[in-house]
Amino acid sequence: MKKHKKICTGGEHGSFGEVMIKSILTKLELEFKYDTSYQLIGNYGSLLRWDFIIPTNDKPIFIESIFL
Repeated sequence: MKKHKKICTGGEHGSFGEVMIKSILTKLELEFKYDTSYQLIGNYGSLLRWDFIIPTNDKPIFIESIFL
């Protein structure tokens, strides 16, 4: 599995989908937080974990990658 991960993701932390999204966001020079939690309003204080959070002037954009 370790050998496959190095081939698939170039040894970077995360799944293939996460590595691809991280690469695209970096190339677009967008500010983002990776693998972090965020409290949504009305969620009674619990934090939800997201693969990526892109801050904006209004509401943040959340990205959760899936591997099919």
